[in-house]
Amino acid sequence: MDPLPHGKLYHSFVVHSSADTDYVKRKLIPQLEDDRGLKLCFSWRDYEAKGDKDAALSNLNRCLAESCVVALLVTNNYAASASSQDATRIALELMGREAIIRIVLEKGVNTPNLSGQGLVKIELFNPEVKANFFENLSKLIKKKIKDLYRPIVQPDDVNPVVLSDNDKEPGTSSSAVATWYNKLPERGIDFRRKSPIFYLRNFNNWVKSVLINAVLNRLPSNPYVLDLCCGKGGDLLKWRKGRVGYLAMADIAKTSVEQAEARMESKGVRIPSQFIVADCSRTRLADLYEDATVREQGFHLSSCQFSFHYGFESEEQALMMIRNACERVRPGGYFIGTIPNAQEIVYRLRKSKDLKFGNDLYHISADSELNLDEVPLFGAKYHFHLEEVVDVPEYLIYFPLLEKILKEEYGMNCVLETPFHDFFETHMKSNLRLLHSMEALETRDEGRNTFGTISEDQWEAIGLYIVFAFHKPLEVREKTID
Repeated sequence: MDPLPHGKLYHSFVVHSSADTDYVKRKLIPQLEDDRGLKLCFSWRDYEAKGDKDAALSNLNRCLAESCVVALLVTNNYAASASSQDATRIALELMGREAIIRIVLEKGVNTPNLSGQGLVKIELFNPEVKANFFENLSKLIKKKIKDLYRPIVQPDDVNPVVLSDNDKEPGTSSSAVATWYNKLPERGIDFRRKSPIFYLRNFNNWVKSVLINAVLNRLPSNPYVLDLCCGKGGDLLKWRKGRVGYLAMADIAKTSVEQAEARMESKGVRIPSQFIVADCSRTRLADLYEDATVREQGFHLSSCQFSFHYGFESEEQALMMIRNACERVRPGGYFIGTIPNAQEIVYRLRKSKDLKFGNDLYHISADSELNLDEVPLFGAKYHFHLEEVVDVPEYLIYFPLLEKILKEEYGMNCVLETPFHDFFETHMKSNLRLLHSMEALETRDEGRNTFGTISEDQWEAIGLYIVFAFHKPLEVREKTID
């Protein structure tokens, strides 16, 4: 049996109706675990603590994060089980359709939520697999894991991404970022509609909305939220719609924070809040919080959108940025964000002839001191230009390192890490109305058909980012940090 991928404890989490538990114990466990060595995860056996709804949700999130794939035991009992449907919905949202395997035991089961492409299935009544059903099922699970967790394929002439420690003195890029964003003018919707990146910006905003909504739906009502590197308050309406109970907003750019505060007033967003001007990669925010509940209990959600990577200029700064994002997250809470895809950027830089790539809307170039044969864990600097929006130095985040730090220092598990293109494929159908209302795609009519599209240049730029979420279990032991 091949070893499990990094950070995984189970080959598969199994969703099934409680009415089918007898079948699971008599058939599934003996055949897959005892005879074939697979490690399966079940709610009734592997949840750490039984209790209320919040405990069950926390356990589900943990088990999904620790499992490579999700197997759905599809029966009429499963279709009639509300808890099975809820678990399936959460698994689809957090792990994507690619990680789902349908084990269909009965014919004619009505499962509309499992229709469409991307869901693999194996049927007990299929004569081609029935004779060796569990052997075929075992092979299917192993193949799915191999496909999902295979190393990034690189051309033969490109070395794999190798990162090593490179201790650097903290630089001055954070001040450059602050200066750049302080100088950006506040422009109205009419100007933005004429922008060549109008749909790109709306698409990115849609990704944030879907992510934020999905996580807020898993939190208690009126949650406390930290908007880290909040900019001009672009997510204020999302927090209002999510009925956030308290909001702390922090950013290095003083002008941006002032604009965020003014936007809150002009948009009629009435959320108890604190606005903080601080370099989140150098200043410990916990020392600045004014609200007693935040100081004593922390936040339910920490969110950092399109900014977290600026803090990886040095190891010292990265650890402070991570500390600010995670140390005040309550057990049961989340840290979510959007960052550039370091693997994709390094791959494309290595593939390029002159250490830069892009199109008419954006371009990325390696810094003159960046060694692409041995990319450092911190201070891996590159230069990013996006029409009208960004023209500052940025830093790569090696995601396995981020996972390791959050797990070991803050007891947080990664429950989502996926490129924007894949996130779109997974969540598009269930969020079509939002996609339309936010104008995330350009609408075109051909005869009686209306469809959404986006330019190739904008789609290519969108593909440079990943979305992530980390969850802190209800019972977690953190290392003491002085």
